[in-house]
Amino acid sequence: MHRSNSNGERSKLIPGVCTIRYVQKFNRYEVDSGLKLGGSKRHRKQFKRKSDAINYARELKERLDEQGLSGFTLSREDQIDAECAIEILNGQGSLLEACKFFMRFHGTNKSDLLIKDLIDEFMHERDRMSILDSKGSSARTYKDYNHRLGTLSKEFGELPVISFKEDEFLSWLRIRGDIRGMMRTTKALFSF
Repeated sequence: MHRSNSNGERSKLIPGVCTIRYVQKFNRYEVDSGLKLGGSKRHRKQFKRKSDAINYARELKERLDEQGLSGFTLSREDQIDAECAIEILNGQGSLLEACKFFMRFHGTNKSDLLIKDLIDEFMHERDRMSILDSKGSSARTYKDYNHRLGTLSKEFGELPVISFKEDEFLSWLRIRGDIRGMMRTTKALFSF
């Protein structure tokens, strides 16, 4: 339904999203979605041109259709950050996994964790898995982990996890050989 104001401008209703109206007092077009986007405040935005207001209303509708109300809980800057982070991950993990990893090794409680301590935790978990007879807990797997991580610990053990650099590791790995096995074991360690 459209309503006219005193200037003859008609309000445009976009069902389930917002109303676009001309506000004569400010000489602007207002997109008013009320409380439909969640939160305790009304969502209103003003534009000089009607076309800008209509485009913004379309963006709101698309966002609501694609993401629902959860699309409005992050600020635009946070959404851009999240999109960039997902692009950096390049399908090698989720944003949640990356955040958990970051907080584990860069957070306040374990930011000084050394590689050798991480290896000890990892091997302790492998011991527990072998007791429970879990998948990936065979004697051969345990022996491989123990050997390769022992070698890794000799080279990088005193280094804090947050200081572990991929370039240094790859350089050492090329010199050492056994690239595939050590790479697989190290990935398992850091995804633990």
